[in-house]
Amino acid sequence: MILAETIRQAGLLVAHVGYDIKLDAPFIMWELAHNVDLTGLIIEDAPAKITVEVIGRDVSRRGSSIVDITFDMRIFRGFEQIGTGLGKLSSVSKGVYARLRKGQVNTTQHCAVPGVEPIEPAVVGRYRPNDVVLGATGEPDTWRLRVPSDHPVLFDHAVDHVPGMLLLEAARQAVQQLNGPGRVVPLAMSSEFHRFAELNEPTTIRAERLGQAVTRVVAEQAGKPVATTLVTAKTI
Repeated sequence: MILAETIRQAGLLVAHVGYDIKLDAPFIMWELAHNVDLTGLIIEDAPAKITVEVIGRDVSRRGSSIVDITFDMRIFRGFEQIGTGLGKLSSVSKGVYARLRKGQVNTTQHCAVPGVEPIEPAVVGRYRPNDVVLGATGEPDTWRLRVPSDHPVLFDHAVDHVPGMLLLEAARQAVQQLNGPGRVVPLAMSSEFHRFAELNEPTTIRAERLGQAVTRVVAEQAGKPVATTLVTAKTI
């Protein structure tokens, strides 16, 4: 998951520094993807030197302002390429964002979804209950999303929607439980975000095996998808 977060942050950084998008400009992420070689994840005695090469394409503008941009990335460990990444995002003005989000809760403090009890941490590859983002539903391969708004990583700043990284972690945990009990390593994740996931609406996570190694995970609110993630994983 740290690779997915690195790709997200790298895209935002280059958008600001390389394309002069204002630091306070809101972003909307539409796609986030990565793949990595298993050998590139091996922890060795010395710290690994990771480099991310970022190239922007498909840039669309409104006047002098960038509206949409896609970033392709290559990930290197030392001088060896170990993976790739992709991010597709839109930049909007504060006024446009305010109109898009009008009427929605603007902070996790107003999250109205009742607390959801976490499933057993071990089955999703975690140690602490607060790191578990799935709750049981009684339906096969289906969970209720937990929104731990006090989590120092998933909610490190105020937001007005369910963070995309929380939805990615939910997909990873769903694939781990579906394919466990061995350790399941996601070698590729490709996510599409269809619309904002609201903090004050319950979110259902559904997983479906598409093959021996590939699982589709859909996050739904009110029966409609808010995000779809394809996960290619290996059990080790």
